[in-house]
Amino acid sequence: MTLRRIPVLLLPLATACGNPDADGKSSAEPPVDDSGLVEPDTCADTTAPPRALRLLTRREYAHTVDDLFAWLDGDDATTCSTHLDCTVSSQSCLGGECRPDPCDTLTVVIDSSIAGASSSVVVAGAFNDWAATAEAGGWPLSWSDDLGAHWGKFTVDEGTWSYKVVVDGTDWMADPGASDFEDDGYGGQNSLAHIDCSGSTSDGGALVADIDPLADFPAESRPQHHPFDNAVESGLVTTTRASAFLDAAEVLATRVVDQRARVVPCSVDTSVSAERACWTDFIGSVGLRTWRRPLTDSEVGRLVGLMELEDSPADGLSLALQVLLSSPHFLYRTELGVLQDDGTYRLTAYETASLLSYTLWGTGPDSALLDAAASGSLDTAEGIAAQAGRLLDDPRAGTRFGSFATAWLGVDAVPTMSRNPDLYPGFTSELGQAMVDEVAERAATIALDGDGGLRALLTGTHTTVTPELAALYGIDAPGSGWSAATVPADRPGLLGTPAWLTATSHSDQTSPVRRGLFVRERILCQDLGTPPADAGGVPDVDPDASTRDRFAQHSDDPACSGCHQYIDPVGFGFEHLDSIGQWRVQDGAHPVDASGDVLGIDGIGGTDSHPFYGLGELAPLLADSSAASHCFVEMSWRHATGQGPETAHCAIEQLQDRFDADRPVRDLLLTLVATDAFVHRSEPGEAR
Repeated sequence: MTLRRIPVLLLPLATACGNPDADGKSSAEPPVDDSGLVEPDTCADTTAPPRALRLLTRREYAHTVDDLFAWLDGDDATTCSTHLDCTVSSQSCLGGECRPDPCDTLTVVIDSSIAGASSSVVVAGAFNDWAATAEAGGWPLSWSDDLGAHWGKFTVDEGTWSYKVVVDGTDWMADPGASDFEDDGYGGQNSLAHIDCSGSTSDGGALVADIDPLADFPAESRPQHHPFDNAVESGLVTTTRASAFLDAAEVLATRVVDQRARVVPCSVDTSVSAERACWTDFIGSVGLRTWRRPLTDSEVGRLVGLMELEDSPADGLSLALQVLLSSPHFLYRTELGVLQDDGTYRLTAYETASLLSYTLWGTGPDSALLDAAASGSLDTAEGIAAQAGRLLDDPRAGTRFGSFATAWLGVDAVPTMSRNPDLYPGFTSELGQAMVDEVAERAATIALDGDGGLRALLTGTHTTVTPELAALYGIDAPGSGWSAATVPADRPGLLGTPAWLTATSHSDQTSPVRRGLFVRERILCQDLGTPPADAGGVPDVDPDASTRDRFAQHSDDPACSGCHQYIDPVGFGFEHLDSIGQWRVQDGAHPVDASGDVLGIDGIGGTDSHPFYGLGELAPLLADSSAASHCFVEMSWRHATGQGPETAHCAIEQLQDRFDADRPVRDLLLTLVATDAFVHRSEPGEAR
């Protein structure tokens, strides 16, 4: 039995359009007026984005399904800040939730009966040349008073690896927690770690087996100037995408049916009719989490009625779940609202709950947020701010902001990029992924853990690195894995990361044009229009000419100089950093000249000049500009709503007036979700 033979079961979305609604902390309270909502104070009128249906992105779908199945398994409240909040022996803290260890994780726990708190314990094996001490390259374990044990988690390449535990540099022994062993040839045993990631999923978490949306679903399109996957106008279901949704629903339903004895409270050995009351409650409960709003009695009745038509409760459960997971009510989140006296539409409490959770977490609302919707708490700006503060305190907010940062910087594709192997023999997809991970972690730590603002994002020098990334930064590796580090002051901020420098380069040379254009479009939100059809390509690499000389045609040619006077002088400031982010002092046969100028920093056409040398001087120059802080507000709005700033220009202006580079990003997000425009919508084509 499959859903494909009865496609009419895709319940119409229209049933949701007229379905009105039936202890967080924050670091700052957003300013509100007497009505409780933040009102624009720089516009004569107000605007609200158009009503919309927002298709889940691949990443949102992945996290939503992951959370839904965790809830079905009774794991809804298992949140964490560190691995120690979880069952350390088998779980990791991923995306703020305790999940089974990823397939490439080796976990070692050595209790106090083997090594006391004062002992030094390392893991030594074929993966680290059997180093017996941390100084020699052994993998150190950390002591935990709560566990009463030494513990550590390590990422290991696929294969079977022999290893031992070494106490105080001299006592070698097998890991008693290992699942397999071998003769070590000296009368003892080695532990064996079997690392097999075949069939695993991407994007972290414990996504249901055989479902990998990032690989299996069609990629989203990104309109010009909207660097995120969630553009409302791109959320169309093609035939290919619909087929992927149906396939995924069938696999997910099968997964639940296979585990029905563990996750379903109703009897699967008795007919659905005999257990109708139980199945009605169960479908209503699952439907609330799946459709992110309560199902009507009619909707629940239809689903249970369909179950009764099947040959067995298992088949009926599979069918009902496929309908729930294939329905537009699940695949889309609605922002339709209820008509107000002023002609706008205010989002229902459940629409607001979904908007909050997907904006700040990238997944569906949890039980607490759904309860807040049911109680009416989300009908006021204060209630929204309280829930937003709670969501921002959760590690999932850091994961979401990290995704925002990698998309904003355009670095997501770095692991799939190529580099000339003769010039960059050390560049691999694994190194590319580490570059992207560094950006996500660095941005999240600054913005949410450290209450930093745009200035810290652009000028900060604290990050976390692997030994390979440390080499790119030209610093000593602090440890064998990911470790905190301080990067050189002359390559600060997110624009100094290897990921961004790689993304804005060619495979064999830097690109002042790409880098300068990015700063103009993504950091300052300035549009230079479409290049002319006869625009020149990338100049050939000439060892006898510097990059600056090869791009001189842009300033010499009147047809090019009109735009490139705003682009190239900005890009030249990055010339000390090569195509994978390594520092260089020579450009071919020439010393690097990283002098630059930002002409018209607050707008194209401006004649103000801001000379600088290198990124160390450019980064604070950008942070000091009002254009950069205004642009960051615009990017945050695009990410939250999937729509451009023109859809709510008064709210955007008000946010821009109150946000500068030193105000914490957290405060911006709290204020954004409390604006009137965040929860109101208008008819498409209208300005309200």
